[in-house]
Amino acid sequence: MPAAKRSEIIAPSSASNQSNAADFHAVLKQLNLAPVSAPSSQPPAFKFWRTQPVMTLHDTLSSSQDHGYCDQSIPKSKVRATPLKLPEGFAWSDFDITNPSEANELYKFLAAHYCEDSDGRFRSDYSLEFLMWALTSPGYVADWHVAIRHTSSGKLMAFFAGTPKAIRIHDDIAPSCETNFLCIHKKLRNKRLAPVLIKELTRRSNLQGVWRAVYTGSSRLPTPVATTQIHHHSLNTKKCVEVGFAYCPPNMSLTSLIKTNKLPDAT
Repeated sequence: MPAAKRSEIIAPSSASNQSNAADFHAVLKQLNLAPVSAPSSQPPAFKFWRTQPVMTLHDTLSSSQDHGYCDQSIPKSKVRATPLKLPEGFAWSDFDITNPSEANELYKFLAAHYCEDSDGRFRSDYSLEFLMWALTSPGYVADWHVAIRHTSSGKLMAFFAGTPKAIRIHDDIAPSCETNFLCIHKKLRNKRLAPVLIKELTRRSNLQGVWRAVYTGSSRLPTPVATTQIHHHSLNTKKCVEVGFAYCPPNMSLTSLIKTNKLPDAT
């Protein structure tokens, strides 16, 4: 597939900063941003996932060889050729992770808006080197690095990435898209941008002849093919306790906790 043309976004001059800020806030107002409502006691409806070719949480497999794949492949000529429409004030942007400036921009964006705890106190801080390693694996497709920008300021507002993988389940081996780093600016949360990003990455992978995708997540969505439990070990127990990431049990001193968590000098 020929490389997509890059759309250049010119950084605003200092004289236009005030105007751009006004435009940006107007867009946020247009999207009717409101405080996040209290979580509902009702079970999730999965309104988006009910429309996707995935198993529901209540489906059962017909045999041990059935791994739940829903074949939705169609001729490439019937795949939508243009990106989905975005709200006024936002635009799709070609993202070049090999450009040091854009790579650093992504690092800062993820550090500010990706994978945080429920209190918003701690977030994952993936290094620039790690992001480059994760997003430029052999055979990576630059077009699968999906970005949304604010049209006036050029600010990165959302990002989603896919990397090509050959995934085997039983004797079935198929090209697949492994998705990661689904991240949306905090001010745009709960505004249904995630389904738009997912659909756009789906469209782009379909254009490459890829009809399967996998992802990981902490929430139970339709439908897991595998589950795992993650365990952490503190490398600097004192620091973790001081910043509130971990706590010292009431029946144990900090010194004892540090000693308990100490790793052997040789492993």
